[in-house]
Amino acid sequence: MPEGSYQYCDVSLPVPVDQLFTYSLPETLRHRVQIGSRLMVPFGPRKLTGVILRCHDDRPDVATRDALRLIDSAPVLDGELLALGRWIAGYYCAPLGDVLRGMLPLASEMRQGKIWSLTDAGRDAARQLLLDSAEDDLVVKVLRMLEKRPLSASYLAKALPLADKAVKSLERKGFIVVEQVQTERDPLRAPSDRLRVELNTTPPAETKLNKPERELRAFLELHPGSHNLKELEATVRNASLAARSLARKGFVSLKPEAMEIDAGPVRVRHALNPAQQAAYDQIAAAIASQRFQRFSSTASPDRVRPRSTSTVSRPPWRKAAARCCWFRRSRSPPRWPANSSRDSATASPSSTAPSPTWSAPSSGAAYALEPRPSWSARAPAFSRR
Repeated sequence: MPEGSYQYCDVSLPVPVDQLFTYSLPETLRHRVQIGSRLMVPFGPRKLTGVILRCHDDRPDVATRDALRLIDSAPVLDGELLALGRWIAGYYCAPLGDVLRGMLPLASEMRQGKIWSLTDAGRDAARQLLLDSAEDDLVVKVLRMLEKRPLSASYLAKALPLADKAVKSLERKGFIVVEQVQTERDPLRAPSDRLRVELNTTPPAETKLNKPERELRAFLELHPGSHNLKELEATVRNASLAARSLARKGFVSLKPEAMEIDAGPVRVRHALNPAQQAAYDQIAAAIASQRFQRFSSTASPDRVRPRSTSTVSRPPWRKAAARCCWFRRSRSPPRWPANSSRDSATASPSSTAPSPTWSAPSSGAAYALEPRPSWSARAPAFSRR
């Protein structure tokens, strides 16, 4: 085995399983794979993009599947970023594949889709159905289109808008299979306000150009440098279409517009007090040593507010109201006499002690319950059956 050539690699995939998956490498990829590069691998019926974390020659105990395609010739995540991803996954208890996916290019720069293709059983069924079935059958049309070449789900939806049920039926029967694909978006399809156009220094051989292309090329020759494509549309007619056509022919280069980050107004650095300066020195020392450290705030004794030991008492009227509510909940509801009606029983019960009455205090801010009856006077004087 030549140096730098490996037979297997461990890949971290964006799935809710916190483990690595081992794949075998074909001959064309054994000397090209590197730790930190993206690799497209099969995962069940799907195709997923993961990050290579280990390259080795150790044969696993189970059968492995071959990797499909190497996306990056150079690593997109170096050793420091991979170590940071492992720390984030361990600290927040998240799968490593999901963490590394968040560190990769944005999803807006990637294009995802589905590709339908025939299986071996589907090809055999296609030959039989094409001879026996009617021409207007949707199943026959789908099989006839897929027999020529695999097609994307978006193309099938446009060509046969009513073939959704037929496609699902063929998938359940195992005649067709879907593949999840993920590729980088074509920069030429980006909006014009997010592209910058610049004339190439070494143009290709002279070819025939239409009028908008000639006008845009002449403008770029008179105004060298990089220009926003959206702003050029106000000067050159059909500048967007002309720039994309010239980019395919090699006359100009289109690059994505750099993202501007508004940091806000510049703030004047204020002077730190001794306590703030001490905290800043500790944080700066921890960052310089590149280690994880916890900090605890320590206040000076003269700035610590003493805790009050006195208990705050509630107002007397709140105590009385609480006692009255407790008494009403703890006692069973009174029963009315058998020979009296509910209207006649609304009179005050026969009791020697005065019943509690509400009266406003002198301040008028709250109400107090007074007088407080004795325990013997609290019991209702109604007879029980």
